[in-house]
Amino acid sequence: MKRRSVAHAFSAQSLASFEPYVDLTLDKLIRRLDGFASTGKPFDIYFWFELFTMDLMGELALGDNFGVLEAGQPARYSKLVELSQRFANMSGMLPFGRNSVRVLSWVPIPYVQMLYRARLEYLDYARVALERRFTDAKREKVAPSGKQRQDIMQRFIDAQDPETGTKMGFDELRAETSSLMVAGASTGSVTMNWMTYYLCKNPAIKQSAIKQLEDMFPENTTGDDPIPYTRLQHLSLLEHTELEVLRLHPPIGYAMPRDSPPQGAVIAGVFIPGGVAVGVPAAAMGRNASVYPEPDRFEPDRWAGSGSGDVTRMKSCFLGFGYGTRQCIGRGIATQFVMKTMARVLLRYEVELEDPQLVLGTKEFTIQKPDRVYNVILRRRSSK
Repeated sequence: MKRRSVAHAFSAQSLASFEPYVDLTLDKLIRRLDGFASTGKPFDIYFWFELFTMDLMGELALGDNFGVLEAGQPARYSKLVELSQRFANMSGMLPFGRNSVRVLSWVPIPYVQMLYRARLEYLDYARVALERRFTDAKREKVAPSGKQRQDIMQRFIDAQDPETGTKMGFDELRAETSSLMVAGASTGSVTMNWMTYYLCKNPAIKQSAIKQLEDMFPENTTGDDPIPYTRLQHLSLLEHTELEVLRLHPPIGYAMPRDSPPQGAVIAGVFIPGGVAVGVPAAAMGRNASVYPEPDRFEPDRWAGSGSGDVTRMKSCFLGFGYGTRQCIGRGIATQFVMKTMARVLLRYEVELEDPQLVLGTKEFTIQKPDRVYNVILRRRSSK
C-alpha cells in the first residue's frame, strides 16, 4: 500500500527534478576535493563522501541541507544513527521477535543504556526535523524551473493510497524521515567508498572507465561541469563497476526477513511452517560461487557477458538493492548520484591510494563499512 502511495516520489520525472540539487551539492564536494588536490596531501575520501550524502539527502528528502560539507564535520544525527544501529543489531539477535527492542532497553548495562538513549535521541531528532518540515517556509522554495519545489518528504506528506485515500500519519512519516536520513546517505557513501578502492586497486579498469567518460563527454574531460545523467546512463563500465561493488559489498549485507505465509511454503525444496521469518543475506548470495564464478574477484566485465558467469542468472540472484516488488524504492536516486559523483571524480582527478598495498576488509555492521580508515591522494588531471 505504501509503495503505491509514494511511487511517484521516485519516478523518472522526480529523478529529473532532483538532478539540479545533486549537481549543486556535488559542486560543493568538488570544491572541497580541489583543496586536497592542490596540496597533494593524503586524506580520508570516505569521510567526505559521507558528508556529501548527508547534505544531499537533506536537500532531496527535506528540502534543505545540513551544512556539513561547509562545516567539514558530520551533523549530530550521523553519530546517533551509528549508535542506534548498534542497538538495533543487538536487539535483532534476541529471540523475542518484535519485543526485542523493549526487552533490551531494560538491560541495566551502561553500554546498552547509552545505545538506547542514542536511539531515543535519534528518533526525537527525526521528529523535530519532520515538525520543522511541516511548518518551515523553506518548503515553499521555488525550484530552478520556476515551479514550487517538491522534495521527497512533500510527496510523502501529500501521498494517499489510490484505492482507499488513506494518508500517512505523523508517526509513520517520522519513521520514513528517519529511514530517508539513514538509507540514502549511508548506503550511497559506502558504495562510492568501495568503488574508489576497487578502481584504485585495478588501474586498468579505472583507465578504461576514464576513457569511456572522455569519449562520451569530450567537452568536459576535466570534470569542470555537471554531467547529465541521461547521457551517463549509457556508460556501461561505470554501471558494471557499481554492480560488482554492490555484489561484493552490499551496503546492507544481512538477510532482509520476510514472514512465510500462514499456510507455510516450500522454499528450495524444504517446507517452512507459516509465520517464520526467512531471508537470504545479500553478502552471502553475492559471493556464491555457483552463481558468480571466482566470487572474490573484482570483475565488472562479468555483468557485460564478456566475463565469467551467466548474466541472466547473476542478475536474478543479485541482492544489492533487494529483489522483486520489495526491492529498494530509492534505487534510481541512489544510482543517479553515485554514478554522477564517481564520473566527475574520475574525470577531474588522478586518484591513488596512499598505500598501494592496502587490503581493505569489511567491518561487520548494519552498513558494511571498511574495517579501517584509509587515505587517497588526488591530483588534478590535465585536459586532453
